[in-house]
Amino acid sequence: MNVAVPSIARDLALSGTGAEGRHDPGTRLAAFLVAMGRLGDQVGRRKMYLGGLDLFLVASVLAEFAPSGETLIGARLLQGPA
Repeated sequence: MNVAVPSIARDLALSGTGAEGRHDPGTRLAAFLVAMGRLGDQVGRRKMYLGGLDLFLVASVLAEFAPSGETLIGARLLQGPA
C-alpha cells in the first residue's frame, strides 16, 4: 500500500494528511475487539464471520471505485485493520 499512496493521492487530489489518514488500524481494532467478541458469543461466530466477510467485500468494491478521497478513506475504515 505504501508504494501506491503517492499515485492514489495524486489521482484523488488528497492532501498529505488525507493520504495518511488510513495508516492507523490499531485504534480501530482495539475499540471493537471486545465488543465484537461478545457479539459473536451472542449471535454466533459463524454469522459474525460471514457478516464481516460480506462487509469487507462491499468495502473493497467501494474502495476500488472510489470517486473521491473521502470515499476511499471511508471504505478503508470499513475494511478494518490491514
